[in-house]
Amino acid sequence: MRRFFAAILLAAALTLPAFASGVKLTQADFAFTAEGDLPATCAESTLGSLAADASREALGTDAAVIPGGLLSGTLETGAVFDTDVLRVIPADAPLNARTVSPAELRALLEAGISRVTIGEGDRVDVSASADENYPQTSGFTWKYDASAPAGARIVSIRLGGEELDLADETAFITLACVSEENTSGVTLRGALISYLSARDSVSEPSQRATVLGTSSYPLIDRFPIAALVCGCALLFVLAAIPKMKYERLFSFRPRLSMFRKLGKMHPDEPEDK
Repeated sequence: MRRFFAAILLAAALTLPAFASGVKLTQADFAFTAEGDLPATCAESTLGSLAADASREALGTDAAVIPGGLLSGTLETGAVFDTDVLRVIPADAPLNARTVSPAELRALLEAGISRVTIGEGDRVDVSASADENYPQTSGFTWKYDASAPAGARIVSIRLGGEELDLADETAFITLACVSEENTSGVTLRGALISYLSARDSVSEPSQRATVLGTSSYPLIDRFPIAALVCGCALLFVLAAIPKMKYERLFSFRPRLSMFRKLGKMHPDEPEDK
């Protein structure tokens, strides 16, 4: 009898950690966090990008924008369990798909970055910039100038490799976003659990947002490389003009070469050996 009870206790001890950890969903090759030097409430975060990717996939939309304030903590490297998802999304939120124009997408992003403030050393001031609605995005890349006035910061949005017309109100984009009503039946937690369980592993997400006017991305980054190259070439040509004029006025060798080609060289001029 004692052996029987001992076996039961041993089995319970072995299975208890599994119940405490929950169901394994996938393996994380990277630590996805909403914290760090710049949290998800004032900057792009890896956990935010992961949640936005999951939302876009769950609703089959072109893009997704998720408020950074819904996320907390870190999904550490290694095994990821469903209980981890509950931890990093403390309060679940319903997701719905809506249709927006490029101009509306711009306005949504502008609202989310309106409180971003640049402090000492051209770095984002975390305490002054924190906003629960800071956008964590998926499906597109975007640039904004943090030194510009609020409401006029978005520099560009690229979707599917093409730059959008930020004033366009006629084109339409499907967008996954948080909503007060749950008409889709999908929630942020559910979307992330489904996304993770469908993969053997998850790796570091790609960068989506570029913040100009900071120490990481100075304003010079707004100018395309091609424009800089053309500018340097123009300066080189302008600097060379005085030398070209001098050679044209005082060098006879080029003129003689031209006459030889035309067969009009002076008869007394000896040919080069």
